[in-house]
Amino acid sequence: MQWYYDHLSKGTIAEGSKLNVKTSPVKFRCFDCQEAFTADIRNQELNCPSCQSESIELVSGREFFIESIGVV
Repeated sequence: MQWYYDHLSKGTIAEGSKLNVKTSPVKFRCFDCQEAFTADIRNQELNCPSCQSESIELVSGREFFIESIGVV
């Protein structure tokens, strides 16, 4: 993301500034047993750790918020 930001900010007042990115865990809930869990989304198979169901929903982890912008 920093590479794209550097490219887009070149020649602007933002050139040379840096992004500070914090990630939040990806959380899922199983439709079958209602277990809430976190998982590594790089894993090809996402199953509920309690019942092994593949019937899950993404609860959080796709949010993208700008927490603050500082200009000096």
